Amino acid sequence: MAFFPSIAPGFNDRAVRRLCSHNPAMPRRLTPASGPTSLFHALLHEAALPNVDSGLPFISITSFNEWHEDTQIEPTSGGSRSTNRDTSRTGKQFTQGYIYDDYGTAFLEEIRDATVAVAGTLKGPHGPVAGAVIEVIGADGQTVLRRRSYSTGLYIVPRLRLQPGATYRLKVSASGYNEVFSPPFTVRPDRTLVNFDIELAPFERFVRGDA
Repeated sequence: MAFFPSIAPGFNDRAVRRLCSHNPAMPRRLTPASGPTSLFHALLHEAALPNVDSGLPFISITSFNEWHEDTQIEPTSGGSRSTNRDTSRTGKQFTQGYIYDDYGTAFLEEIRDATVAVAGTLKGPHGPVAGAVIEVIGADGQTVLRRRSYSTGLYIVPRLRLQPGATYRLKVSASGYNEVFSPPFTVRPDRTLVNFDIELAPFERFVRGDA
């Protein structure tokens, strides 16, 4: 039986429940001085990832857009000040004095950096290249894993089976294009290598005419 770790960015349903005193908030910050994603980061790296099932590596996250329970990781507009004030009569009945942030895309970046080693776009002369096969080649020349590019030309390479600090290359094959190898890249231990774009050249077929 596989085990799927489940984590949440925080929890606070005090504004939508009748008895707030029965529902203490779980703040998103580990301490007032910690960052907006500090609880989520700790749960992801110290609880979920170390206990993920190697044969079926799934992690459950609660949730994407449950704003009324403060478990959302959906991006906010960004740029607003952090606050511990709310619209209750006391100004802190709902927040319990905990700090809340306009975090932008920080939670999605936490997930990306924890699960993806490298990401970019495959581009041809006429735009993105969809359905290409991307092979990750190790230092020994062996293929570690394979992926395909999406309809937008975007590709992602998960950290699965890649070693932090190790160097790899990408081999890209697509119908109608020349096979191409990317420059070497090193897997960062705590951050995704983004915008690792690769240009593909069309395969030209030469037809010899009669002399």
